[in-house]
Amino acid sequence: MDGNGNRHWILWVLLCLASAFLMTLAPFGYALPLASQVSQQNSGANRRIGVVKAISGMTITLTPDAGAEVTITVLPATRIVRIAPGEKDLKNSAPIQLQDIQIGDRVLVGGKPSEDNQSLEASSIVVMKHSDLEARHAQGLQDWQ
Repeated sequence: MDGNGNRHWILWVLLCLASAFLMTLAPFGYALPLASQVSQQNSGANRRIGVVKAISGMTITLTPDAGAEVTITVLPATRIVRIAPGEKDLKNSAPIQLQDIQIGDRVLVGGKPSEDNQSLEASSIVVMKHSDLEARHAQGLQDWQ
């Protein structure tokens, strides 16, 4: 391969890596407007965003994007909705049940924190299904090829 061929190959690899990196960050950017909506609904409430690590009964263990694991207590009155990746508000959300949440799903939880800040009583949970995020990521990679 000549110098230009190597340069094109390197640029192509860098472009693929950059797109893969950006696709993994996409849900974080879309969650910001949602976070403000959840906080408006839960004035005085606290928020956590992260990945579901475990579910047991009415309790979710959340691995947040920053900080230590948090135990989420889901109450009977907790509002749980599902949104598609890329949605920027809750207008197109669909109500779901706790049993619809799975390990690996990304969630934005709003609620009342405990005194030690290690747990949260959820008043609302916004869910992005792991399978939806992977499908969007795969579609993005396919679009680049």
